[in-house]
Amino acid sequence: MLKSIMMSLWLMGLLAGSAYYFGSQPEATGNTGKSESVLAAEYVKLDPITVAVVRSSEVRGYVILEVAIAIDKKARGEAEVPLEYLMRDLVLGHVYTDPNLDFYRLEQYDIGSLGKRLTVDINDKLGKELVKDVLVQDINFVSKEDVRDMLMRRS
Repeated sequence: MLKSIMMSLWLMGLLAGSAYYFGSQPEATGNTGKSESVLAAEYVKLDPITVAVVRSSEVRGYVILEVAIAIDKKARGEAEVPLEYLMRDLVLGHVYTDPNLDFYRLEQYDIGSLGKRLTVDINDKLGKELVKDVLVQDINFVSKEDVRDMLMRRS
């Protein structure tokens, strides 16, 4: 019993000493390689966007996109339209009109170019340079059969 009490006191002292030591260290002032524009940006993660894939008048499946946008902190309040609505509109438009987007071969699609095009399009629609970057975090295709199988397992 005494041994475990002494060990816990020693661990608490070690923890307190290390917290004090590392807390009192001066902050690094060197260049971390990040530009000031990225540091001045606020990231807003949107809810997942689901897009129905329709071919030959039939739903073939769903594309699920997770997107985050980097907005200039100072200029966020200047947008007349909520950026989340504008972002959803542009993502849906790009998914439906992009000829390079093959839902059955998403691993071959260049996600970086989608983010760059969305950044340019949002800033063009707003008429200002508010959005610094669009990050496509995830893009998945779920076929209609997979959705049906998931629903059947639940019941």
